[in-house]
Amino acid sequence: MTEPKAQAHAGVDPASGSRTRQDDAQDAALSLLAAPLTIPHAAGALLVQLTPLAGPMVRLCETGPWGTIFDRLTWLPWLSLCAGEACCLFVSSSGEGKELPLRALPPCPADHLRVVMVSDTHGKHRLLRLPAGDILVHAGDILSRNACVLRNHSKSHPRGRAALQDFNEWLGALPYQATVVIGGNHDATLEDEGDEQARALLSNAHYLRESAIDVGGLCIYGTPWSQGRSQNAAFQTHEPPAAPPADVGRVDVLVSHCHDEGLAAAVRPVLYVSGHAHEQHGVVRTAQPCVAVNASICDRFYRAVHLPAVCDVKVRARRARAHEQGALPARGREL
Repeated sequence: MTEPKAQAHAGVDPASGSRTRQDDAQDAALSLLAAPLTIPHAAGALLVQLTPLAGPMVRLCETGPWGTIFDRLTWLPWLSLCAGEACCLFVSSSGEGKELPLRALPPCPADHLRVVMVSDTHGKHRLLRLPAGDILVHAGDILSRNACVLRNHSKSHPRGRAALQDFNEWLGALPYQATVVIGGNHDATLEDEGDEQARALLSNAHYLRESAIDVGGLCIYGTPWSQGRSQNAAFQTHEPPAAPPADVGRVDVLVSHCHDEGLAAAVRPVLYVSGHAHEQHGVVRTAQPCVAVNASICDRFYRAVHLPAVCDVKVRARRARAHEQGALPARGREL
């Protein structure tokens, strides 16, 4: 009997819809023209270690609806050009993370699905250079301050809806078999619109809010929960997150905007994807028997500098057979 071959995700070009080196070169040229306007930001970045006043100045430039344009006209193209090859964080089944060029990713085992993870893109999704895979998971904070110019007013508004529509168009250009998205505390437009309209705005994804989807034999459960009460307070609460209802069954991939050890202990997933805490990007150490990843793309100054993460998740035999027999649609099945 011939062994099934590993899936040839390794060695492919970055996913279509991702940023290219040609984009970097064009933006580098534009950044030279914009230098007189962006020098104060550079000075603030240098002073941030010396005075706490510089940090808010840097964040003011990086957040809001102008954040993406600002990155493109300052540091981003130069960092990308100097870094050379696009990379990602490859997380093994044992929970070890390693930075690898996209072309150097190992093949995905035949009985696994490759999950690409991002979170906290804060309007900067078009700046990403993504690896190939089967499923893209976004763990919330699609928007930056709900796409408000000034303080986040926590309501749906035209600018927020337009930003979500742009995000949805970007998702539609990516070649993944399926995309799973949850909200975050910056995504008040999603909360205010309600689940039905949120799913309409994100028609190129499976939008989860305390719900699950079966994609290719993997049960993925998502919640936008985060704890606390900030100026960006969508989906936030002081209460711990609720566990999935019993009829969801065994969860393979758990997605919540904020990591919670109690939820991980209750669900016991194979892979736990979160974000929210920007400076905890990477493998999250957990007492639970799962691989936990913080996939935040932005750092504490809301610069889109962190790498997307990749993990191969094994499809359990019973679900794998059902998928091969056509019981599971390719785009996923609501649970």
